[in-house]
Amino acid sequence: MKPRNIIGLKFGRLTVISFSHRNHLHKRCYKCKCSCGNEKVIESQSITDGRTRSCGCLHDEVAGNRARTHGKSGSATHGIWQGMMNRCFTKSNEHYSRYGGRGITVCERWLKFENFLEDMGERPDGLTIDRIDGNKNYSPDNCRWATWSEQRANQARNAFGTYQGETLCAAHWAKRINTSKTTIARWLRTGRTVEDVAFRFGWKRNDLLIA
Repeated sequence: MKPRNIIGLKFGRLTVISFSHRNHLHKRCYKCKCSCGNEKVIESQSITDGRTRSCGCLHDEVAGNRARTHGKSGSATHGIWQGMMNRCFTKSNEHYSRYGGRGITVCERWLKFENFLEDMGERPDGLTIDRIDGNKNYSPDNCRWATWSEQRANQARNAFGTYQGETLCAAHWAKRINTSKTTIARWLRTGRTVEDVAFRFGWKRNDLLIA
């Protein structure tokens, strides 16, 4: 299979400049330029799957912002921000695979807690942060404060699966497969296909085509 041409494309803070070499595992490596000005050679898969988003400056910036004193440590709002950051940037976090591991990140403005607080305000009692479009990043235009039930409903709506050219949300596939939309949404968000979910519940290919 011909490798994808990524030269000239931008991934996070990195712009791919040119092919460099194949490493000892025969993986393609590319020369990239970071938005901070540094250049670095990075393995192709690490670039395209979102594991590497900068030359290293993003990690340093995130670490520095976490350590900064702002008088809000321990507050509910800071806890929400910290959780968001951990899900997107800390590979050891139990939820990383569903966020940072699949390319979900935090906009540059929100790397600073003070900016997050200015845009979102203090967390209202009983609410949590919710991405309006579950396939997009944490940013002012894609986030709101919502109840847990609103968030779960939104997550189910924003999980989509495609089978034989037909793309539907989790709720619609749930009706065809006769199971919980929450279950299907969870499976789809972890990268499983509609067929994976259907066969798990004993359905056959033709059943998926019944409207």
